[in-house]
Amino acid sequence: MIGFPLIQSPLGLPHFLLLGLFLFSLGLYGLLTTRNSLRFLMAFQLLLLAAVLCFTAFSDFLGPATFNGQAMAVLSCLGAIAFLLFFARGNIADFLGRGE
Repeated sequence: MIGFPLIQSPLGLPHFLLLGLFLFSLGLYGLLTTRNSLRFLMAFQLLLLAAVLCFTAFSDFLGPATFNGQAMAVLSCLGAIAFLLFFARGNIADFLGRGE
């Protein structure tokens, strides 16, 4: 740990995984029950937030020397941005600029 003091936290890996499970189940419930597009996007973002939380928690608690969890978090955020751009544009042809 270069430059950072060691801080003892009462929160462990199970706490973050339970929070991720709660967010994931809330997002999944929102995806399955809503018909509104804005609520659909918010539920999808909750799913991705839960995945990012679990990725970074596993990375920090199980292997702090590697950045695999952070890399997966960045990739999932980029996937969310691509999904939102695709959803806002309508279809993939418009997204790629080949639309009419």
